[in-house]
Amino acid sequence: MRRGFSDYLIQNNLISTLNEELPEVDLQLLKKRNVIVEKKLDKIRKAKRSNWDSTHEKMLTWSLSGFSVLLYGFGSKINFLDEFVKKKINGNYVALTIRGYFKNVKFKSCLFELLKVMENTGDLINDGIKSYINNSNSSECSIDSIITKIQLLYNNSSACFENIFLIIHNIDSLSIRPYLPAISQLSQLPFISVIVSVDNIRWPLLWNNSMRCKMNFLYLKVSTFEEYNIELDHLYESQLPPWLGILSDDSNGQCKLEQLNSILNCLTPSHIQVTNAIANLQLKYGYAAEDQLFKSLKSSMIVTTKSSLSQLLIELFTHDVLTKQSLNSKENKDGDIVYRLKLSNELIQEYLNNLL
Repeated sequence: MRRGFSDYLIQNNLISTLNEELPEVDLQLLKKRNVIVEKKLDKIRKAKRSNWDSTHEKMLTWSLSGFSVLLYGFGSKINFLDEFVKKKINGNYVALTIRGYFKNVKFKSCLFELLKVMENTGDLINDGIKSYINNSNSSECSIDSIITKIQLLYNNSSACFENIFLIIHNIDSLSIRPYLPAISQLSQLPFISVIVSVDNIRWPLLWNNSMRCKMNFLYLKVSTFEEYNIELDHLYESQLPPWLGILSDDSNGQCKLEQLNSILNCLTPSHIQVTNAIANLQLKYGYAAEDQLFKSLKSSMIVTTKSSLSQLLIELFTHDVLTKQSLNSKENKDGDIVYRLKLSNELIQEYLNNLL
């Protein structure tokens, strides 16, 4: 029987052995090819940089026309945005930059900086409002209350606020996602122009329809092909990735659960539902048979074909969450395909209890 593409990607852990020696790698040849690739990339980057000025002008026009601008494309956009602020914003407007690639973003502090900028815009601000803001404590205020104060300050001022640019690097990062509703509210203020960059392939799923309407995005493809050196330096900030060693024998149970949850937080709801279905079947039967798993997920309308199930499983195998085995029997010499989470029954039960 002809095997599918996913069958080649998901190899049986019991029967996949290296019977032949791997071919030797010619390191000198790899280095030469790497030099050639780097030279080509440098030419591409220089060509892209030559168009930055016109792209910056387009961004400025769109922003001042009342739109938010979302930058997407291949490569880091840090230098692109920093140069935009340096050439187009500094000296003409006020810019508040939030670097979302930092692990801990103090968004509330950024909003208070915005309040200070607005307060110093002119002397025509009502004294009562000014006193109300000066007496506010950042630790006592919620983000919603700070945004309310920003709106109050704008509505009760006869001063003409100059345009404030809110520049957010990597708005798709985990540290920024909790503040997306607040950012969508800020984007509706007429004197605030929001410009954001994204790098996650699933960025269209970040916003619901309400937030997307509030943001009023214009999308601009900016492929710089620059390395993500700065973003990667701050990705884990001297700590090991949370998913590293999820299956290591020396990891304690609680650590394994935290690592599993960290992985699932980076995946789609469909991946989480597949994991939950496997956990329930494994707790009941000791494993999740492929046919049982497909039947369970199809009845819940999570998948409709075995091909779609295979695609979801590939991602879980990539993160080393699952094992795949073949149960041989007299009736079926090829064996039934079964899947197991690499967790004990106690940890699976705890994982399922946390879902309730």
